[in-house]
Amino acid sequence: MIIPETATSALIVIDMQERLINAMKDADKCLARAKVLLKGANLLGLDTLMTEQYPKGLGHASEYLSAVVDQNKTPVVEKTSFSCFGSPEFNAELQKKSRKSLFICGIESHVCVLQTVIDAKNSGYNVFVISDAVASRKQEDLDRALELMQKNGIDVISTETMLFMLMGSSKHPEFKKISELIK
Repeated sequence: MIIPETATSALIVIDMQERLINAMKDADKCLARAKVLLKGANLLGLDTLMTEQYPKGLGHASEYLSAVVDQNKTPVVEKTSFSCFGSPEFNAELQKKSRKSLFICGIESHVCVLQTVIDAKNSGYNVFVISDAVASRKQEDLDRALELMQKNGIDVISTETMLFMLMGSSKHPEFKKISELIK
């Protein structure tokens, strides 16, 4: 595993829309962890990017995340393809900076998240799926998706693992704030 650096990494938040999230198993947990990830990314200076699947029909990103998305100045990209990489706008946003590693969370784990992480891996990125910040309607779909991701060389980690991995040590200037955030 390559340990990612903040300067060459990004957090991708996939389709955390009200109409979708409300149908997910453990929706509250997934949303809470996504908020922690976005706040942590802001503290660490990590770039963030959010997508919305067909917002005309499914609505916009969860209001629960809106303030953090605004604070981070997170670009929000509309898409209709299941994989984020099927969106020219997403690819343009992703290419604005040189990125080697992508941290990915969102819904649904067995559809848009799965197709995105496989495309990211096939495009040469180091890919990390944040297991406590992805969801599906059914537990079985989530379990199979995470299993398939791992079989395809994608690292599955937790929110806490990601944040501590990016800090590298307790001497990081944001260590105390990140520690408080994950409690």
